[in-house]
Amino acid sequence: MLKSFTFKKQSLLLVAFCYFTFQSAHGQNFAKTLNPSFYKAYETGAAPRHVTVADLTHDGNADIVTANVASQTVSVLVGKGNGDFAAPVHLSVGKNPSSVAVGDVNNDTHPDVAVTNSGDKTISILLGNGKGEFSSARSLPVPANAQSLAIADFNADGNLDLVAANSLSASVSILLGDGQGSFATAFTITVGDSPQAVAVEDLNGDAKPDIVTANLVGNVSVLLGLGNAAFSPVMNYAVTGPAVAVKITDINQDGNLDLLSADLSGRVSILLGDGKGSFSLVGQLQAGGELSSVAVGDLNKDGLPDIVATLRVANGLAVFKGKGNTEFAAAEVYQLDINPSSVALADFNKDGYPDVVTALEEVSSVGIQYGNREARFGSATVFNLPNTPSYLTANDYNKDGVPDLVTANRFASTVSLLTGQAGALGFLQAQTYQAGYSTDPKALTSADLNGDGHLDIITINPIRKSLTVLWGDSKGSFTETTYAIAGASNPFFIASGDLDGDQRPDLVIADVTSPAVFILRNTGNQTFASPTKITIPNAPKEVKVEDLNGDNLPDLVTADASSISVLLNKGGGQWASPVSYPTSGSVWSVAIGDINGDQSKDIVGVMNIDSPNTAILLGDGQGGFIPQSSIHMGYDPRSVVLSDFNGDRKLDIAVASYTDNKLLVGLGNGYGGFSEVTTYTAGYGPVSLVTGDFNGDFKTDIALANLDGKAVSVFYNYFPESSLPVRLLSFTATRQLETVRLEWTTAAEKDAAHFLVERSKDSRTFEAIALVKAAGNHGRAYVSYDQAPLKGLSYYRLTQVDEDGRKNTYRPVSVRMSGTDLIYPNPSNGHFVEVEASVDADIQLATLQGQNLGCRKESINDQSLRIYPKQSLKPGVYLLRVGEVTHKWIVQ
Repeated sequence: MLKSFTFKKQSLLLVAFCYFTFQSAHGQNFAKTLNPSFYKAYETGAAPRHVTVADLTHDGNADIVTANVASQTVSVLVGKGNGDFAAPVHLSVGKNPSSVAVGDVNNDTHPDVAVTNSGDKTISILLGNGKGEFSSARSLPVPANAQSLAIADFNADGNLDLVAANSLSASVSILLGDGQGSFATAFTITVGDSPQAVAVEDLNGDAKPDIVTANLVGNVSVLLGLGNAAFSPVMNYAVTGPAVAVKITDINQDGNLDLLSADLSGRVSILLGDGKGSFSLVGQLQAGGELSSVAVGDLNKDGLPDIVATLRVANGLAVFKGKGNTEFAAAEVYQLDINPSSVALADFNKDGYPDVVTALEEVSSVGIQYGNREARFGSATVFNLPNTPSYLTANDYNKDGVPDLVTANRFASTVSLLTGQAGALGFLQAQTYQAGYSTDPKALTSADLNGDGHLDIITINPIRKSLTVLWGDSKGSFTETTYAIAGASNPFFIASGDLDGDQRPDLVIADVTSPAVFILRNTGNQTFASPTKITIPNAPKEVKVEDLNGDNLPDLVTADASSISVLLNKGGGQWASPVSYPTSGSVWSVAIGDINGDQSKDIVGVMNIDSPNTAILLGDGQGGFIPQSSIHMGYDPRSVVLSDFNGDRKLDIAVASYTDNKLLVGLGNGYGGFSEVTTYTAGYGPVSLVTGDFNGDFKTDIALANLDGKAVSVFYNYFPESSLPVRLLSFTATRQLETVRLEWTTAAEKDAAHFLVERSKDSRTFEAIALVKAAGNHGRAYVSYDQAPLKGLSYYRLTQVDEDGRKNTYRPVSVRMSGTDLIYPNPSNGHFVEVEASVDADIQLATLQGQNLGCRKESINDQSLRIYPKQSLKPGVYLLRVGEVTHKWIVQ
């Protein structure tokens, strides 16, 4: 079964399993971004010590077998060929099974399993039937503590034999098979002292299997087979440390088999073979900690072998990317919270790319990281909710520069707030707020309705024919007020925008029964004018606000029962009559954007039909639209967005498909069409979809509300960064006396013209304060200054402008110039933080769980302190108490 971890445990575990499609552009490896979306963990028996891969069922799919040292079992996971596995089957074997090998030992054409049991000096044989089922284990005694196992025909009789490494002696045991699943009494052959692993291949091209062992005394032993169960005298080759694993492979691609040994000194030794059975040590690779296992495969499909080794104490994986011959890039080490004891490679999902499976003793699981030719969006990261979400929106409610999520909860009269955490830490547990009494909210929007600098949440309540405003305050809390909507019959959707140009956001409501839209003009002081009703021909389910004709007046677009309607704003509270564009089905949702690159707004709408169900209207820039041929996107799609997911400056499409529980993402071609549609499993009943940079990597992610699953599914964006016009490595703002120093570094630039440095008081409305010429087509470091910064807290962001005038805006950072309410810089790297307080102020630093971490303070001047934590802080949110005020310190 699929293993379920708590998010905290899983997020720590997944640091290592970052997607193994290593991009070579500009020499940067993007795999180090946390990527839980390409990872799954599956239960095994207790404490899997070793993992191997074979096709046990003759279906062409890779299956998994583990030796479970603490449960006296092996676990069999039958692969489905799509990256998923059937529930594990646990088979009893001897005491403390430590290694497993697969081969047809009874000549019935079906793979069998052999297991070394280090606790009782036996080998267990389990005969397979080709269906993933096995007989009860048959026990074979061996003369010593068998640690590792391999299978080959050593006496050329057509029957497979066994060889086991005896870890507490200087020998291997050989058991000759009779071809019926039985074996002769074991005999031993001397090798180096304390062999920890054994491997078998034909090393000298004589068609006779040879034996290699990895020995704890710092060498590998080679036994060249003679074909009659006898071997040439052992040859020992020194390696760089106490060897615990060995792999036979042609590492330099010269046609001769070579040896790789992994050792306790943290090195992988490379021994090149001459094709005649002799080897020479030609190099070593430093991994950074004691190793336990090694595997080889072409992870990035560049035609060169790469090496993966497990770090047994440092809890991680070391990956060496091949550069040809015997050259490898420096180790890329991925930190885990779990000790991987064994690693193997196989293509579990048949995409042509190696996947990585590791045995994870501490959590009794195997972890699989799926390789991917071109990473896009992986599987969903799920955040559970207490209620049923009917709509979802994303915004920064606590002004920490990180987007948060809010859901309207049907049948509960509540909204749920999931507070975003900096970096790749996901969202905090949902906080639920009352949204009126028996309101059954259907949809929601966000705006600062009362101009106090804090976002408010507004829900639409069909049953009560009302809307509820949750007024945001400086403490991150909300106070509710419910307003009746005069004349409404079935208010179904709500949106916001400054429709009358008075600098106050107004509200617009789609009423599916009237049918009409109702406009509520914001009069300030938490009041609204009487609704203005505009009749719509066909039952509007949704309304969007956007300037369609470039006159700086927000217009309206509605998704109707059999059309898409456009209402142009004439100013002064006047509206043109709606123009409806017929569709072939009932439209659930619309999205607006320039999909054909003509600088005019276009409309895309999704319909509840099985035939082509996505309508496309191309805009003429004057508020008129030309219908195009519809395309097919899922089944009963309920929500649609347009965004540039792959950084090619063309709008792409994402659709929530309700009936089949899918997310569909199609790439825009820049001419009004979409192709390369990819489908992702989205949870039960996805009905609402939003986008945002939820993990701080400057790429657009996707979140969906699952109506039938009481959850939000988040899909992180893993498109290769090399496709972005500018790859931004860092952007910081630092107070320097009475100025602010702004620094940023790019790894690469493509057709970049300049950067705009922009400043904001509220993190929403920005103004440009500097223009900095870009390098153009290569990366560099930049510095700019704000010589006249605003008092108090300010936000700064970068907008990169291409040579063709297109813009890309990056996430803001904050700086505080005066006052005592906030700490700065925040977010930060965790090394220190500054706060305006006197030197005698009481300072306490703690985790969110209340654990006191300890800190020291340093006086900067009479009004400011610099706070240093007494230990290194991992990325996350911490509590810093200064006197009677507690701040959230975000570490990235």
